[in-house]
Amino acid sequence: MNPSYVGSSRMPRFPLIAALFVGAMFCASRSSAAAAFQGEELGFIAPAQEDLSTANREQFIKFLVGEVDNLTPGDLAAVPEQENMVRQAAAAFVDGSERDAHDWLEKFRRANEQAPPISLMLAAMYFAVGNPVDGLQHLEDAAIVNPGLPTVYNAFARVAISQQRRTDALVLLDKSKQLIDAGSWSDVQRNHFLIAYYDATADLMILRRDWGNARRALTQLAGMKGDLPRIPLRLAEIAFELENLDEALEHLGEFRRLVPDAHVPEIMLATLFARRGVMDKAELWLERAQTKYVGDQRVSLEYIDFMVNRERFEAARRVIASTEKEYGNSPAVNLLKGKVAFAEGRYADAEALFSELNNANPEDFEVANLLTLALVESDRADKVAQALRQAQANVQRQPNNSVACAILGMVYWKQGNLEQAGGWLTRAGQAGQLTPEIGFIFARFLHTRGEDKQALDVLNGALQHQGLFLYRLEATKLRDALAAQPPSGSDRN
Repeated sequence: MNPSYVGSSRMPRFPLIAALFVGAMFCASRSSAAAAFQGEELGFIAPAQEDLSTANREQFIKFLVGEVDNLTPGDLAAVPEQENMVRQAAAAFVDGSERDAHDWLEKFRRANEQAPPISLMLAAMYFAVGNPVDGLQHLEDAAIVNPGLPTVYNAFARVAISQQRRTDALVLLDKSKQLIDAGSWSDVQRNHFLIAYYDATADLMILRRDWGNARRALTQLAGMKGDLPRIPLRLAEIAFELENLDEALEHLGEFRRLVPDAHVPEIMLATLFARRGVMDKAELWLERAQTKYVGDQRVSLEYIDFMVNRERFEAARRVIASTEKEYGNSPAVNLLKGKVAFAEGRYADAEALFSELNNANPEDFEVANLLTLALVESDRADKVAQALRQAQANVQRQPNNSVACAILGMVYWKQGNLEQAGGWLTRAGQAGQLTPEIGFIFARFLHTRGEDKQALDVLNGALQHQGLFLYRLEATKLRDALAAQPPSGSDRN
């Protein structure tokens, strides 16, 4: 039976969950352009890390070690035995054992008298995994036990900056500076505290759009630790805000010298324009990069990614063809080709591409979700059954991932199980991070139940999304069909 015509008068309506989708800020799908600065952090809080698979576990442990290193005076890498203690603590934390992490950090504290408080190191780890509740609790504990430690107030200031609490951040940084000036610190400690202070002050001044004081803080920081990549990166951001593009490019070039794996300056400048929403200028600088760096595969990939996310599929196809001719097939290009195929309604082609990518790297969660979407759009029962197995596995991996929950709900919808579909869609709505694709899935479900007015509202919200919307064609068709028909009886109630 076609699920579009399966209904049940016994099931409750979903006005509250539907409201989550109407006018929501739908989140864009993953874009390599969004990571053009290669992981440079401008705040204290990192995004949540839900899927700590084998492939990224070691990388994330390294990141946590770096977080502790940032809090520790001196060079952690200079003492391999101590660095290994921190690494063991990070590994235990990633594996879910705070107690074991605490024990290793305690050993580190005994070996290094200048090491930060254990509660402060644990706070940094919790913030890094996107758990601010436990992070703040440990930060409060650190402040109670160590009220005279500048690093504690600097960390609180970082949290305030991430939350755009400008005045609170200024007060906290002033407190940090007073403790630095008044304390009897070693030269190593004082230098470490001042670097952290000027670093955070620069970020606060950028947030306040106080460019002069931001530059002064960065000048102080450069005098103490001139090899920090974030210094030219912030100077580039300031120059960009002041519309001095030549200066911005110069600083971005310096950043790339310090971070050889970073994108070329023109790509990073295009990213700044894209973040501002000035897409025509972003495209202009991407084209300049294409012209200047002929034969650079990464530049071509960024251009393709940009065009796909703007739904300029013909332009993307032209560059894909030339890139494949020169470099052959690549997973990054095949992922973008799969997205284009899906967005154009060529679900079998998308499935083939996503299936190949999933077989090569089963731990790529985005690909696993995309493959499930392509499978569920098939008219074959065996493909839908495969979609169910894949969707269940995805939810098992990340039970609070809104996209995975919504896709599982759609598979149940396709099979006519509206009770299960409604449950999983409700869970997706409660999880947050609402993509336009989730909106379309929910609109389908509402339409099946005869709640066309709410479905229409959800579709209108999803179609306002400016980036890539994989279901834009189907959503437009359904929106037009619903707009053309008179209100149903359920919508008049």
